[in-house]
Amino acid sequence: MAIHPLLRSAIIGEPYDYDTSKHCEYIKSMTNTEFRSAMGCFLTGVTVVTTAKNEVMLGVTANSFSSVSLKPPMVLWSLSKESKKHSAMTSSKNYAINILSKGQESIALSFSQNKEPFMEIDYHLSNIGVPIIKNALAVFECQLHQVYDGGDHSIILGLVTSCNKSDLEPLKFFRGKFN
Repeated sequence: MAIHPLLRSAIIGEPYDYDTSKHCEYIKSMTNTEFRSAMGCFLTGVTVVTTAKNEVMLGVTANSFSSVSLKPPMVLWSLSKESKKHSAMTSSKNYAINILSKGQESIALSFSQNKEPFMEIDYHLSNIGVPIIKNALAVFECQLHQVYDGGDHSIILGLVTSCNKSDLEPLKFFRGKFN
Protein backbone atom coordinates (compact mmCIF):
# COMPACT_ATOMS: atom_id res chain seq x y z
CA MET A 1 0.00 0.00 0.00
CA ALA A 2 1.33 3.45 -0.96
CA ILE A 3 1.72 6.07 1.75
CA HIS A 4 0.90 9.70 0.95
CA PRO A 5 4.14 11.74 0.76
CA LEU A 6 2.97 14.16 3.44
CA LEU A 7 2.25 11.31 5.88
CA ARG A 8 5.56 9.65 5.00
CA SER A 9 7.31 12.95 5.65
CA ALA A 10 5.69 13.24 9.10
CA ILE A 11 6.57 9.65 10.03
CA ILE A 12 10.24 9.72 9.06
CA GLY A 13 10.89 13.40 9.73
CA GLU A 14 11.81 14.46 6.19
CA PRO A 15 10.68 17.83 4.85
CA TYR A 16 7.71 17.64 2.50
CA ASP A 17 8.14 19.59 -0.73
CA TYR A 18 4.61 20.73 -1.57
CA ASP A 19 4.18 21.35 -5.31
CA THR A 20 2.22 24.62 -5.45
CA SER A 21 2.22 24.60 -9.26
CA LYS A 22 -0.75 22.21 -9.19
CA HIS A 23 -2.78 24.70 -7.18
CA CYS A 24 -1.45 28.08 -8.35
CA GLU A 25 -4.51 29.10 -10.36
CA TYR A 26 -6.79 28.60 -7.37
CA ILE A 27 -4.40 30.32 -4.99
CA LYS A 28 -3.98 33.30 -7.35
CA SER A 29 -7.75 33.71 -7.69
CA MET A 30 -8.33 33.89 -3.92
CA THR A 31 -7.72 37.28 -2.29
CA ASN A 32 -6.24 37.78 1.16
CA THR A 33 -9.54 39.37 2.22
CA GLU A 34 -11.52 36.30 1.10
CA PHE A 35 -9.18 33.95 2.91
CA ARG A 36 -9.15 36.05 6.08
CA SER A 37 -12.96 36.33 6.03
CA ALA A 38 -13.37 32.58 5.68
CA MET A 39 -10.87 31.95 8.51
CA GLY A 40 -12.89 34.37 10.65
CA CYS A 41 -15.69 31.80 10.64
CA PHE A 42 -13.59 29.64 12.95
CA LEU A 43 -14.39 30.57 16.57
CA THR A 44 -11.19 30.92 18.57
CA GLY A 45 -10.01 31.93 21.96
CA VAL A 46 -7.62 34.84 22.34
CA THR A 47 -4.12 34.64 23.77
CA VAL A 48 -1.42 37.10 24.66
CA VAL A 49 2.07 35.68 24.43
CA THR A 50 4.45 37.40 26.85
CA THR A 51 8.19 37.29 27.38
CA ALA A 52 11.05 39.31 28.81
CA LYS A 53 14.05 39.92 26.56
CA ASN A 54 17.08 41.79 27.90
CA GLU A 55 14.96 42.99 30.84
CA VAL A 56 12.33 44.44 28.47
CA MET A 57 8.86 42.93 28.68
CA LEU A 58 7.16 42.17 25.38
CA GLY A 59 3.87 40.68 24.33
CA VAL A 60 1.68 40.05 21.30
CA THR A 61 -1.95 39.10 20.84
CA ALA A 62 -2.42 35.81 18.99
CA ASN A 63 -5.39 33.58 18.25
CA SER A 64 -3.29 31.09 16.30
CA PHE A 65 -2.67 28.76 19.23
CA SER A 66 -2.97 24.99 19.49
CA SER A 67 -1.90 22.01 21.53
CA VAL A 68 0.53 19.71 19.74
CA SER A 69 1.60 16.90 22.06
CA LEU A 70 0.86 15.48 25.51
CA LYS A 71 4.17 13.61 25.89
CA PRO A 72 6.08 15.84 26.04
CA PRO A 73 3.55 18.63 26.56
CA MET A 74 3.91 21.00 23.60
CA VAL A 75 1.93 23.90 22.13
CA LEU A 76 2.31 26.10 19.09
CA TRP A 77 1.40 29.62 18.09
CA SER A 78 2.26 31.76 15.09
CA LEU A 79 3.44 35.31 14.54
CA SER A 80 3.58 37.47 11.42
CA LYS A 81 7.09 37.96 10.09
CA GLU A 82 6.08 41.61 9.59
CA SER A 83 5.62 42.12 13.35
CA LYS A 84 8.04 44.61 14.89
CA LYS A 85 8.41 42.12 17.74
CA HIS A 86 9.09 39.08 15.52
CA SER A 87 12.83 38.81 16.14
CA ALA A 88 12.57 39.23 19.91
CA MET A 89 9.56 36.93 20.30
CA THR A 90 10.97 34.11 18.15
CA SER A 91 14.35 34.16 19.89
CA SER A 92 13.18 34.35 23.51
CA LYS A 93 14.09 31.19 25.39
CA ASN A 94 11.05 31.38 27.68
CA TYR A 95 7.58 32.79 27.24
CA ALA A 96 4.03 32.49 28.56
CA ILE A 97 0.85 31.97 26.60
CA ASN A 98 -1.95 33.68 28.52
CA ILE A 99 -5.43 32.59 27.39
CA LEU A 100 -7.60 35.62 28.02
CA SER A 101 -10.87 35.47 29.93
CA LYS A 102 -14.16 37.17 29.18
CA GLY A 103 -13.86 40.89 29.83
CA GLN A 104 -10.19 41.14 28.83
CA GLU A 105 -10.84 42.60 25.36
CA SER A 106 -8.91 45.76 26.25
CA ILE A 107 -5.84 43.66 27.06
CA ALA A 108 -6.04 41.89 23.69
CA LEU A 109 -6.38 45.25 21.92
CA SER A 110 -3.52 46.86 23.87
CA PHE A 111 -1.11 44.10 22.88
CA SER A 112 -2.29 44.06 19.26
CA GLN A 113 -1.84 47.81 18.81
CA ASN A 114 1.82 47.92 19.93
CA LYS A 115 1.10 50.29 22.81
CA GLU A 116 2.78 50.09 26.20
CA PRO A 117 0.39 47.37 27.41
CA PHE A 118 2.24 46.45 30.59
CA MET A 119 1.51 49.95 31.92
CA GLU A 120 -2.23 49.23 31.60
CA ILE A 121 -2.60 45.71 33.02
CA ASP A 122 -2.15 43.72 36.21
CA TYR A 123 0.52 41.03 35.93
CA HIS A 124 3.32 39.37 37.86
CA LEU A 125 6.59 37.77 36.83
CA SER A 126 6.71 33.99 36.96
CA ASN A 127 9.56 31.92 38.38
CA ILE A 128 11.15 31.89 34.91
CA GLY A 129 10.84 35.67 34.61
CA VAL A 130 7.99 36.01 32.11
CA PRO A 131 4.92 38.19 32.63
CA ILE A 132 1.73 36.38 33.66
CA ILE A 133 -1.49 38.31 33.09
CA LYS A 134 -3.80 38.47 36.11
CA ASN A 135 -7.19 36.77 35.66
CA ALA A 136 -6.16 34.88 32.53
CA LEU A 137 -8.32 31.83 31.87
CA ALA A 138 -5.21 29.64 31.62
CA VAL A 139 -1.45 30.16 31.37
CA PHE A 140 1.18 27.96 29.73
CA GLU A 141 4.80 28.72 30.58
CA CYS A 142 7.03 27.46 27.78
CA GLN A 143 10.60 26.95 26.70
CA LEU A 144 11.23 27.67 23.04
CA HIS A 145 11.64 24.34 21.25
CA GLN A 146 11.68 25.21 17.54
CA VAL A 147 10.65 27.93 15.08
CA TYR A 148 9.32 26.85 11.68
CA ASP A 149 8.66 28.76 8.48
CA GLY A 150 4.95 29.14 7.78
CA GLY A 151 4.69 31.42 4.74
CA ASP A 152 4.32 35.00 5.97
CA HIS A 153 4.28 33.76 9.58
CA SER A 154 6.65 31.86 11.84
CA ILE A 155 5.27 28.86 13.71
CA ILE A 156 6.67 28.76 17.23
CA LEU A 157 6.70 25.40 19.01
CA GLY A 158 7.12 25.42 22.77
CA LEU A 159 7.70 22.83 25.44
CA VAL A 160 5.25 23.50 28.29
CA THR A 161 7.08 23.62 31.62
CA SER A 162 4.14 24.76 33.75
CA CYS A 163 0.44 25.47 33.35
CA ASN A 164 -2.51 26.57 35.42
CA LYS A 165 -6.16 27.34 34.81
CA SER A 166 -9.10 29.15 36.36
CA ASP A 167 -12.86 28.68 36.27
CA LEU A 168 -13.45 31.98 34.45
CA GLU A 169 -15.23 32.20 31.08
CA PRO A 170 -13.14 32.49 27.88
CA LEU A 171 -12.74 35.54 25.68
CA LYS A 172 -13.95 34.47 22.22
CA PHE A 173 -13.16 35.84 18.77
CA PHE A 174 -15.47 35.25 15.79
CA ARG A 175 -15.80 37.03 12.44
CA GLY A 176 -13.48 39.80 13.53
CA LYS A 177 -15.28 40.54 16.79
CA PHE A 178 -14.99 39.60 20.44
CA ASN A 179 -17.96 37.60 21.76
